This record gives sequence, C-alpha cells and structure tokens, in this order.
Amino acid sequence: MNSVPPGAAPDPDAAARRRRDRRVLLIALAAVIPFLLLVVGGIAGLVFYFLKGSEAYRLAETLIRQSPEIRTVVGEGLEFGWFPTGSIETSGPSGRAELTIRVVGTTGSARVHVRMRKQMGEWRVLEAVYESPEGVLHPLPLKKGVRDPGGPREAAA
Repeated sequence: MNSVPPGAAPDPDAAARRRRDRRVLLIALAAVIPFLLLVVGGIAGLVFYFLKGSEAYRLAETLIRQSPEIRTVVGEGLEFGWFPTGSIETSGPSGRAELTIRVVGTTGSARVHVRMRKQMGEWRVLEAVYESPEGVLHPLPLKKGVRDPGGPREAAA
C-alpha cells in the first residue's frame, strides 16, 4: 500500500523517519525489558527470602533434618533448594502453611511437602510426605519434640 497520492513526489525523508522511529523503539525496549526483569526478579527474591525466614519454614526444615527416612533417601549433608514453593497465611496467633522444599544430599534428592497449622501462636505439623525421584509419595512419621531452632516452641504431631 502506497501512501503517496498519485502524481505527487515521494517524501525522501519518510524512509529515514521510519528507520529512526524503529531505532528509538528498539532502544526503548532494550532499556525497559532489563528493568522489568530486575523488578520481577527482585520481587521473587524477596518472596523467597521471607518464606525461608518464616517460623513455618524453619520448623519444616528442622523436621526434614531430623528425619532418618530423608537421610536414607538422599544421604548426608542435607542442602535445601533455593526456591521453596507453597503458601503461608497467618492472622495473629493462628495460621496455616503448605510448603514444598527440595532436599539434596550426598546420594540423591527428594521433594518434601509439609502441611502445618498455627494455633495460639504455635506451629504444628499436620502432615509431611516426601516425593522420591521416581515420583512416589511416602509419608514421614511425625515425632513429638521437633523443635524450631528459632524459638522454644515444640512441634506436636
């Protein structure tokens, strides 16, 4: 489609303007896209930081560290994944949490799913299962006396 009326001479600057406009658009996109990626990455990083710093996460990590079943599956030297998933909801002294944490040891890895409830300011583990590398779910026995290293509370099974 030609925008030049019949009998009129084509504008010699039109092609140069289109090239300049395209260049400006590419430069703007090259500046905006990295900025948006930094913002999204920063928000995600803060979410993971606060999730891993929560009482519920620390209790789940303690349960995993004290589990002989997990050490049997993944070995010693437990490391926890950088990106736990799930949710933590609290309202004053009550709340609930569902977390999935990747655990890596010297001989393998597993994903651990922990469901907890907070009543009267105290977190309790309701259920914990681990997913083997083959995708099979196995329950983790809950024991009394699993302590949150961040406080004096006790997890009751």
